[in-house]
Amino acid sequence: WPQFLLFVSVGYGSWLGMLLVHEFGHVINAWASGGIVTGVVIPLLGISRTDVEPNQAPKFVVWGGAVWGVMLPLVSWALVSTLRWKYGYLLRFLCGVCLVANGAYLGAAVWMPVGDAELMVRLGAPIWFLGLIGFGSVISGFALWNGQGRYFGLGQQGNEVTARLAIGVTFAVLVMMGVCWHWFPDR
Repeated sequence: WPQFLLFVSVGYGSWLGMLLVHEFGHVINAWASGGIVTGVVIPLLGISRTDVEPNQAPKFVVWGGAVWGVMLPLVSWALVSTLRWKYGYLLRFLCGVCLVANGAYLGAAVWMPVGDAELMVRLGAPIWFLGLIGFGSVISGFALWNGQGRYFGLGQQGNEVTARLAIGVTFAVLVMMGVCWHWFPDR
């Protein structure tokens, strides 16, 4: 059961973490460009959004989600890697989720632009560019995940997943859920 609990917690927690840093990127760029953030919604199930009115620099704000949503986790993981933190693989997994999710979102613009990608296209971003960035991001995310299964107890060389680790990660995810539900509600 600890392995299953860790899978579920890390998977869902990484999704919520990706939504948080993605929307934080929109907020940073909105504030930096003089826009006023009127709302941030991060549902426990679904797709997040940031509302900016007035939006002084829509191109800058829309790109903030994908750029900061990938760069913040990568920089955090790089820092943790240099410190050789025992649980750095959890942050590495989150980085992979951020790269794959943001990349798939941008890359999907080649076939069906939605959300941020649709706005990027309307604001002049070439579809081929979104596809190229999306493809590169997804491949980079998969590369980060490569060889990480052992930390989750997979394979012959898999580490033991302890109940303490699984419960600790689950508690952290429950705290994230509380933050999202309380401060970024979809009501």
